[in-house]
Amino acid sequence: MAARRVYPKALSHAESDSTRRVFDALALARRDPSLPLSKAAELSGTTVQTIRRHAPDALEQHKGRTRVKPMDYLKRRMLMLTSRGLITVTTLDSDSASVIGAYWNAVRAYITSGDFESLEPFILRFIHVEEGDFEFLTHRPTLNRLARAGELHFQDLYGSTGGL
Repeated sequence: MAARRVYPKALSHAESDSTRRVFDALALARRDPSLPLSKAAELSGTTVQTIRRHAPDALEQHKGRTRVKPMDYLKRRMLMLTSRGLITVTTLDSDSASVIGAYWNAVRAYITSGDFESLEPFILRFIHVEEGDFEFLTHRPTLNRLARAGELHFQDLYGSTGGL
């Protein structure tokens, strides 16, 4: 008998917002390992209980305390910039999500201050995501065109979530 495929259910707006806060808390805790998970949750507007519910595989017990693993394999729907504009991709782990986040920070630095140096590490670099391999857009004229067209928004780098 063939294995049955299970597709993630679409998340409601409230669940999607909650998931984004969970990912934010995980990122904060990874950036500062001395930060207690409860404080990271509070700073992100969520709770440890919600983190446990949405991302149990990202947590581990250590000396009786819950802490965030250095890396997780939770899927994240994130925005990726291509020469045709924004698309939503599914990252396969937290490291890929961090690389996309660093790329967006570099794009923001270029668009707001003309600092192309921050984009140099992404020249001719690809990222592997569920949908395939995508090259980071670093072509200045295309970035400028997309910025003038209003395609670049820096409030949220997560795409609409169809599940974790």
